[in-house]
Amino acid sequence: MATTLRHYLSRGSVVFVRFRKKDGSIRHMICTTNKSHIPVSQQPRHGMTYDPSQIRVYDLVAKEWRSMIDKNVEEFSEYTAQVA
Repeated sequence: MATTLRHYLSRGSVVFVRFRKKDGSIRHMICTTNKSHIPVSQQPRHGMTYDPSQIRVYDLVAKEWRSMIDKNVEEFSEYTAQVA
């Protein structure tokens, strides 16, 4: 499932995702990696590294970067509503 999520994100899609956090709780999130939706001050800098087993995304509601572990993604879908 996470491979397909990565595919949507690599296309610049905005995605609704539900995943299980490390503490076992469930998080729902509307997120993207599309720079046109991320404030310039929060866009990733060249050379940043992270654990490749994690999916790093920008949470459009919290307006912060978040990460999730591939195997903990339970559900996702392309988010087609207007993003503020």
